[in-house]
Amino acid sequence: MDLRSTCRLTAGIALLAATLASPVMADLTLTLDRNGAGEIPVEFRDDDHVRIGSDDSASRFLTSEGRTYALMASPDGKKQFAMDMDAYLSRDDAPKGVEPDLASVKATPSDRKETIGGMTGDVYQVESGGRQWELVLTDDPAMTSVTAAVYGAEIRMARMSGQAVAAQPLVTELALAQSLGALGILRGQLYQVVEIEKAGDLPDGRFTLDQNTLVISDWKQLQDAYH
Repeated sequence: MDLRSTCRLTAGIALLAATLASPVMADLTLTLDRNGAGEIPVEFRDDDHVRIGSDDSASRFLTSEGRTYALMASPDGKKQFAMDMDAYLSRDDAPKGVEPDLASVKATPSDRKETIGGMTGDVYQVESGGRQWELVLTDDPAMTSVTAAVYGAEIRMARMSGQAVAAQPLVTELALAQSLGALGILRGQLYQVVEIEKAGDLPDGRFTLDQNTLVISDWKQLQDAYH
């Protein structure tokens, strides 16, 4: 084998190794249940492209090109709005968030594993404030990103509504998962994964704002736009 052939072979082996080490992740569709209140669909491509909630839901969120929006419609449904949550919460007068309260939480490994939606995680027994529940965690990268998006959207919305304390359980559970070394929450105090499916390539439009959507950054703009 000559030098040129050897170089081509070496390059090919390196490319194969890189491909195997970094597999291409297909788009995912997930179904979550929030405390038995109903199923929530999630469409996931990567950290910067996530859609949460059904198209006819009053509570919908979109992460597009790294920015997170709360999607809304006018009462008659004729106008579509996207509240730029990042812009709103970066303002000096934005409502403050809450800090996690890990001092009152105790998590004990159960030595059990649980498979939910085809994904396996470690089970922990959690106690806090006289309550007990199980927390199922995975370090899967996709589930880690989905958890951050879903929990983050609700935490941000609570802040924007001036009710940050309502999201305290989510803030604390995220911090607890981080302290345990696995940020993907398959089953927690409020959210549980019901189903995970590979979706192939979802349409790019699922992760972009419609051209007729008005982007706003505060509640006054929303009120003005209604009229």
